[in-house]
Amino acid sequence: MDLQTHVVHLGLVNWSDPDARKEFRRDVADYHLDRELWERNEDDNYEVSIDRFLSVRPDGIAFNTEDRKYVFLEFTRPMDTRTGCLDEPADWSEDTDFVKSLSCENHRSFLEEYSKRRRRIQISSKV
Repeated sequence: MDLQTHVVHLGLVNWSDPDARKEFRRDVADYHLDRELWERNEDDNYEVSIDRFLSVRPDGIAFNTEDRKYVFLEFTRPMDTRTGCLDEPADWSEDTDFVKSLSCENHRSFLEEYSKRRRRIQISSKV
């Protein structure tokens, strides 16, 4: 499932309401622009960037309805992004975990902030 599906499932956005959908997409752009994660452009059109952000698919998710917690799961497989020599004693698993955590941090942070404004859920990531 992509991030767009997740926000609908969590009840953060009513995707069938065009005004709510438009407001949410604007919130995604504002979040990134306010933190200077995206460069501002002259026509103020960020649709491609918003679509790219919402299309992210974590390896898995866990959702605890009772405690209102939502967790991104990123799995590390033995050969994920191994770039060093096999004889090299580098700790590839720590490096991979770090990279995977960073890859979903922006999404986790956005959802956490957005859900706090909506008073919904707690978001975290687990590698």
